[in-house]
Amino acid sequence: MGGMGSGDRYWRGKKPMVEDCWEVDTTVFKRRGLLAPGTHASGVLTRTRRRTIFEETTATIGYTVDLRDPGGGHVELRYQLTPPGESFTYPVGLISTPCRFGGVRWWFECPLVWDGQACSRRARKLFLRGKYFGCRHCHNLAYFTSQRSDRRVRAFLKRGGDVNAYAKLSVGVSLSAMAFSLKLLEWRIRKLDRVRDQLDHGDET
Repeated sequence: MGGMGSGDRYWRGKKPMVEDCWEVDTTVFKRRGLLAPGTHASGVLTRTRRRTIFEETTATIGYTVDLRDPGGGHVELRYQLTPPGESFTYPVGLISTPCRFGGVRWWFECPLVWDGQACSRRARKLFLRGKYFGCRHCHNLAYFTSQRSDRRVRAFLKRGGDVNAYAKLSVGVSLSAMAFSLKLLEWRIRKLDRVRDQLDHGDET
């Protein structure tokens, strides 16, 4: 049920969330063996997102990867929004950068244009908000962990922490010790988010 462009949720006073957007990821193309010089191949990406406990939304994104021209690699994206059934087809640039220990890392070039100026920011993932895919910066997206109240505890649970273990750790712990633990957890979350942001946007450390 649903489809691309349907079922997005936005909280008043909050930024839209990465987790509520359809995405394309260069690692998926690499996993399929499509990011090699000379490649010219088409296919379909199928994405499924759970809207409620009882309902899932599935979307398909057509693509054509063209790396025949070393100086002008790109992937053409094709998809339809429902509603209103509007179709889109446009190219997104692909660029590579060398890795420290050999090989290359592939990035999208953000195709969005603001005030006549192309973004062209390199990003590992592009997100669909509105009609077009773009980088997280252009779409002003935030991660789930930075949006929810009591985000430190929720982020702990999201990253695999067990709620029962958390409750046991809380028993008999002073408020000052608990506050310190939460601050330490928050610092680690921020560090993880910074690393994730660097990976998404290609920033060098």
